[in-house]
Amino acid sequence: MRLKSGEFEALGTTIMYELPEAFFKTSSQAIKTEAERIEAKFSRFIETSDVCQLNKHLNEWVEVDAEFYFLLKTAHTLQTISHDQLNFGTTTLLEHWGYDAGYNLKAQAPAIAVEPLEIKLKPGLVKINVPLDLGAFGKGYFLDQVCEILKAHNVETFMVNAGGDISFKTKSTEPPFKFFLEDPRTQKRLIGECERRHGFLCASSPSKRKWGVFHHLIKTKSAQPAEDYLITYVQGEDSGLIADALSTAFFVSNFKNIEANFAAYKTHFPSIEVLGVSAEGQIWRSSNFEGTLYKA
Repeated sequence: MRLKSGEFEALGTTIMYELPEAFFKTSSQAIKTEAERIEAKFSRFIETSDVCQLNKHLNEWVEVDAEFYFLLKTAHTLQTISHDQLNFGTTTLLEHWGYDAGYNLKAQAPAIAVEPLEIKLKPGLVKINVPLDLGAFGKGYFLDQVCEILKAHNVETFMVNAGGDISFKTKSTEPPFKFFLEDPRTQKRLIGECERRHGFLCASSPSKRKWGVFHHLIKTKSAQPAEDYLITYVQGEDSGLIADALSTAFFVSNFKNIEANFAAYKTHFPSIEVLGVSAEGQIWRSSNFEGTLYKA
């Protein structure tokens, strides 16, 4: 099947996609509209978003709609499963470093204490103690929504890449998609490739979002940029949100614990597979991570 390509800017990145020509016009607009909707509703950079409004009412019970409640409940679950390694309460620290709506990025800044985020939930209500940011799974959630949109449009072959977080599907009678695994140390080198027919491939790396001594992937306990990994990749079959979140969770953990962390996450999310590259260039991948690694 012949595919047509398009791209647009949203969710803080370039979103690229490939769709069948017969569905391109209608489905392209639907994808863009959904990205703009999610950004307007959940970006911490937009004053009128639900996230910004919640962040203005710390330590108060706030009524939220079903979609926002689902995302907050999922964030709470992921924080619990990861033992707070994945924490959605990094807004104060990121803004202290200048990663705010105005992108007033600072090369360095004094250390500050950061209180861990606590999410308390009642049916339809939420209470948080510090400002939150759902960026750890925002693009993954967008990919899940896109999959539902394209399913409703009867699109059976597609690829959507939201800044390195990818959803894709192709028929068994068509060639699989091929994805290249980049080496974040240089754009001129790849570490491998994988071919897959359907699912999600999500990556976390600060290589394209660094300023001064800082980046956006933070170790909760030290309140410092994570330094154990160069990049993490997560393959999943069921949820872009989960694949996106876990690629971040691995990155902000200790590389020496990757095998144990994988085993723990696998009990909750059986379809995931992971590949991690340490700061020293060591590679670990789970036994069923699909792909071929190139020789150094």
